[in-house]
Amino acid sequence: MKCKKFSFLGLGRHLPPLFHHVEIYFLQKGCSGNEAATFFRHYQARGWKGVKGKPVPSWKTLACDWIYLLKRNAYQKKALYEKANLYPGQTD
Repeated sequence: MKCKKFSFLGLGRHLPPLFHHVEIYFLQKGCSGNEAATFFRHYQARGWKGVKGKPVPSWKTLACDWIYLLKRNAYQKKALYEKANLYPGQTD
């Protein structure tokens, strides 16, 4: 009986990741494919290195931080609109 070869692609440790894996991850987290593309291009240009210039151990860690900041900024923007009693698209 032959054992099936298990692929570790898409688990976060393979660098550079395939864009398809990044896009799936972002969609699973409730983000858009456009945001996945922006993330991918940004870190592709940096050579998948962190702030200190060292290779990152997992692209999913970077993606998680990216998504957290996206959602935090969206929440803060919404709170600001609500505080001013304005909503996107609404004018006085």
